[in-house]
Order: sequence, then structure tokens, then C-alpha cells
Amino acid sequence: MGASMSAARALFAVVTALHKARLEKGLTLEAVASRVGVTAQALDQWERRQVMPKLENFFGWARALGMTFKVTSGDEK
Repeated sequence: MGASMSAARALFAVVTALHKARLEKGLTLEAVASRVGVTAQALDQWERRQVMPKLENFFGWARALGMTFKVTSGDEK
């Protein structure tokens, strides 16, 4: 159960970072959603943590904001 909680926290941290980046860039839900290929309603649900996006949508969301993911081991600081 500990690993699944850590994974959930990590996903929530990613969602928070993507939401914050959208706001900092002054982009609307509609603008980002169209770049990702989803509806603004779907993106809003992701940002409010009502629904978790599929993995490919996480990558599309990040790309739409000019961001990338870096996968590291738990040992890296």
C-alpha cells in the first residue's frame, strides 16, 4: 500500500505542476485542451483531480505547456 500511495502523491504533484504552469503562462483551459486533443471539460477534471488522465495525455498535456518529464529513481535528489 505504501508504494501505491507514493505513486498517487507523485501523480498529484505532476497534475499540480501542470496546472500551475498553465496558469503562469496565462493559457485558458480551451487553449491547452485543443493542443492536447481533449475537451476543456476533460482538462478541467484532470486539474481538479476528479479524473486522472491516461499516460499519453499526461505527455500531451506537458508538451502543450512546453514541458517534459524526467524519470528518475527514488535514490536521486
